[in-house]
Amino acid sequence: MRLVLLFQKAISIKNRMAMNFYKTLSNPFFRFCRRFFILLCLNFIFVFMSITSLFVLFAPGLISLHIVCCQIVHDEDDNPFKTFFVEIVKQWSFGWRFELLIMSVLLISGALYFGDYIYATYISYDLFVWFSLIFVSVILLVLITIYFNFISYNNYINDDTFFMMLRKSALITKKHVWHSLLMVLFFLAIAVVCFLVPFIIPFVPFSASAIICEAFNRKMFTNIAIEEQERMLKEENLFLPSTELKD
Repeated sequence: MRLVLLFQKAISIKNRMAMNFYKTLSNPFFRFCRRFFILLCLNFIFVFMSITSLFVLFAPGLISLHIVCCQIVHDEDDNPFKTFFVEIVKQWSFGWRFELLIMSVLLISGALYFGDYIYATYISYDLFVWFSLIFVSVILLVLITIYFNFISYNNYINDDTFFMMLRKSALITKKHVWHSLLMVLFFLAIAVVCFLVPFIIPFVPFSASAIICEAFNRKMFTNIAIEEQERMLKEENLFLPSTELKD
């Protein structure tokens, strides 16, 4: 009888400890600390992986980072580290095209900025230099806004060809211009902080920009995904002229 009572008491203590453990896991502060630690680790893994692969894995890793952050925003982050590495493999085809796009934009922008520097240094420092710098900077900011929408579009829909997704992302940027501009302000704020405090680059900027982007775009792209599903059922295509169904 005593053994039965002791056994029941041990089971009761175990159940109580399990309940306290689950309460701790569901505590908002604990969840925040857990996710903050996950984002720090993922940012470090991403930076380390990109450098050691000579930036071959930069775009696939960046896309995977956004996918994990999207899951965190939707409370679906059961195993973020496994998801990160699995998605690198799954997103490889999309990633290398995205990397070529990023590198092309960076090389063209760098060449234009360098051309302005050469012109201002050896020819003339006039208004043409300022107009050229402003023009290139505006184009670069527009491409950054399309980049954020492009990544989020891939997370929520991802059912089109690469260039169709790029086109739709540009149209989304045009339609939600103020939303996109605010997203760019967040990006510029993170860039300024990294410039002033460079030692945080291995731990903060990429994860911070990804989680802000996915949290900020959550409502908008959830609605876009619903609209896209409805339009697909009606044999229509998002933001493109709809065709009337023939009898």
